[in-house]
Amino acid sequence: LPIESQFTDCKNLDSFIVLLIDTISKSVNIMLAILSGGKDGSSEQAGSFEDMGIAIETIIQDTSSKLDSSVIEDDFTISDDHSLVLACIWLNIKAGSLMVARMVETYTLSYQAVLRCGKILTSILTKCRHKGAMENTMYALEVFCTVLRSEKDIEKQKIPSKILDQVLNELENSTDVSITRRSAGLPMLIQKIVSTEPRGVGGKTRTLLSKAIVKLIEIANKPVNVITEIYDMQQAHALHILRVLVHDSSLSFDIVQFCGDILVCCVEHFSSESWSIRYNAKITLTILLLLSRTSVSRQSC
Repeated sequence: LPIESQFTDCKNLDSFIVLLIDTISKSVNIMLAILSGGKDGSSEQAGSFEDMGIAIETIIQDTSSKLDSSVIEDDFTISDDHSLVLACIWLNIKAGSLMVARMVETYTLSYQAVLRCGKILTSILTKCRHKGAMENTMYALEVFCTVLRSEKDIEKQKIPSKILDQVLNELENSTDVSITRRSAGLPMLIQKIVSTEPRGVGGKTRTLLSKAIVKLIEIANKPVNVITEIYDMQQAHALHILRVLVHDSSLSFDIVQFCGDILVCCVEHFSSESWSIRYNAKITLTILLLLSRTSVSRQSC
């Protein structure tokens, strides 16, 4: 039965939805904390694959010692217990993200409730590096943004833009970004926000795409003070996100006008002392040249 049929008035329904969002938020934070090996959800960075493996093995060992005090021998293979724990964690995250998107799609939520739902999705995509969890959350974010685009409430319409601003500002101001070599779900988050924005009247470019590209180029061009490969630098992340945006076929028409600026940005980083910056610049330029070649072929047909 629909949720509405189980409540006699809107106040009870609103209270239930708030409680449900609280529960989902707590569940997601616990799952993310487990994956990062932390005791709480305070960490703003995604745990590495090593952190995930150690955290899960610790859970298995603690559980086994409580059950029969047996000694677990060192094993370099992934055990069935390890796979089971990992599956339980990412399925919880998947269910939470999809439920959040469905609530926003189905019910008329308050501004604060919608904002909290957006924060849950953002938290998953910036703190989790499990591919299955990120892909499902990316779909949930697409539904979330698409619904808000058609909202009559102007403040709700601005939520995706606020999320984009927050993410870009955090990337710019961070000193030791370590979201993983592939930036975890950060490129997916930015990609979905800008791609769900409809093109303006008369074929005008997407305003959020323009904002994102200008900011990313600005971040990529920031001077590199300390060269270290332990932490991924914000410049490398910015170039990787630009690569993802350039590679998105749904944005190809709008991104053409920025090709010159992106090309210059990539070429200037070929001489960087950082391997990750040089690598991302090279791959981004390669995709950019393929895009330009495709555009020329279409115009000649």
